[in-house]
Amino acid sequence: MDMSAHDIGVQGQGRSERRLPFTVPLSVQSLGFVVGAVDFLVILAAALGSALLYHGLVLRTGIQVDRYTAIAGISFVNFAVIMGARSAYGAGRLLEGRRNWREVGLVWAVVVLVTLGLLFAGKVGGNVSRGAVGLFFATGLGALLAWRSALARWTAAALARGALARRSVALLASRTELAHVDAYATLERAGMAAVATLTWDEKTPAEHFENLLERAVEIARQNEMDSVVVLADWAAPQRIAGMQQALRAVPLPVYLLPDRNVARFMLGAAATRGLEACVLQRAPLGPGERAAKRAFDVALAVAGLLVLSPLLLFVAVAVKLDSPGAVLFRQTRNGFSGRPFRILKFRTMTVSEDGAAFRQAKRNDPRVTRVGRFLRKTSVDELPQLWNVLAGDMSIVGPRPHATHHNAEYQERIGAYAYRHHVKPGLTGWAQVNGYRGETSTLGAMEKRIEHDLYYVNHWSFLLDLKIVARTLQVIWSDEQAV
Repeated sequence: MDMSAHDIGVQGQGRSERRLPFTVPLSVQSLGFVVGAVDFLVILAAALGSALLYHGLVLRTGIQVDRYTAIAGISFVNFAVIMGARSAYGAGRLLEGRRNWREVGLVWAVVVLVTLGLLFAGKVGGNVSRGAVGLFFATGLGALLAWRSALARWTAAALARGALARRSVALLASRTELAHVDAYATLERAGMAAVATLTWDEKTPAEHFENLLERAVEIARQNEMDSVVVLADWAAPQRIAGMQQALRAVPLPVYLLPDRNVARFMLGAAATRGLEACVLQRAPLGPGERAAKRAFDVALAVAGLLVLSPLLLFVAVAVKLDSPGAVLFRQTRNGFSGRPFRILKFRTMTVSEDGAAFRQAKRNDPRVTRVGRFLRKTSVDELPQLWNVLAGDMSIVGPRPHATHHNAEYQERIGAYAYRHHVKPGLTGWAQVNGYRGETSTLGAMEKRIEHDLYYVNHWSFLLDLKIVARTLQVIWSDEQAV
């Protein structure tokens, strides 16, 4: 097979690197939080030091520490918020050193204006020395510039020696481009390490290239990669588009490095998480967003199980008395990143089909039991999935998971189908509250559902989740009134 796949420890082939005997348990990404803390200490030291110096040498009086600490706090909050909004705590920006001076200067100028405005609005300007405040703004700028320059040198040296933990990436590279572009050095500067490298060349047959992409997806899923990085000839857009399409199957950011021709003209491209590259696929949710969504899921699932426990018990008894068989129906579905899990539902049919034998329920389906018809109409049969939410397999809101047989079928027929697996499946979703729930008897109906699922993935927000939950309750109430 005309391709190669190195799954372990590919780090700049043929290049010897000096490594420290230890690794700081801190990634370049999380280093931003430490830098923010040091920024605060630098600003606080500049504020108190300037006040002590001016009051001691010029005014010959003591200082009110709380007032100057408050000024430092206000200044830091404004500085951190603006710098964070400009992604200045990202890996690439931390490495810029003097190139970052201009941005620090501009942001600090805004901080000065905002802080002075707040002091004036709060009518506390008369309680602090204008000379001390002015000295603080001057020394604060100098201290931040000096600290940021030292940080850039330290971060670059630490990365070169392997002293910082690096984000794991899978590298897909053309051998021709890899011979001219040092992709490993580019990743190293961004705090990344290619722990898996898959390569091809222009003579690689199409079927072998497809196998390579399948292997890349498998590696990315099994090794919990942070991202996928592609190095390819930009003059072959069809190949790049094919990789972009295949990599939609994994919920990871995908970056395209400049090829040998484009790299010559790049004097400093906008960095993406510290990497100078184009974004072929963005990460669906950031760490903070995932944490907020998970907290919302757990809180709602626990509350739902507690409040609905009498109803769940009553339904379990009704299902058992209505027809022979288990109370709960378990079926394999595909979840986040396409990983299989066992979904729970109250049994509503006389059969318990799974896999290729599964047939979707249709209107007036004779397999549906009397109790099951009511449960499906009101969606009460889905309530056991609150346990799936607690287990982490599902979310309260997300694309509804389909049976594995349907999943494989529609993934072949609808190009963007795999992209819906970039978030956890949900009890309810944007498609369901917009009328696309239940049976999907035609390809067009499924395409409309997928269209709404992709809208949710691309436009997720906490407010959107709340809106979907509220509309779900409204739909359920309307259905109950119609029963």
